[in-house]
Amino acid sequence: MNKKHLLWIIPLSIIIGIILGIYLFNFIEVKQMGNYDLYNCIYNNAERNSFNQNPIMINKIQNECVCFRENNYTNLLEANC
Repeated sequence: MNKKHLLWIIPLSIIIGIILGIYLFNFIEVKQMGNYDLYNCIYNNAERNSFNQNPIMINKIQNECVCFRENNYTNLLEANC
């Protein structure tokens, strides 16, 4: 094998490995927590708020997600969340 081939094979392998790793991580996380709708609601809201550690914000996010779940994630404008 020519050494010139290594100049593009190694970086290409690293890039493919990184992309595959990101895809597998996301797939496993979704597969593992897919049915936990309350967890997903809290996690997504916390992520949108940059994982704010303010206790008032944490309580508000949890209460909203519980309210959304109690209303089956429908008619949220009429629900008093």
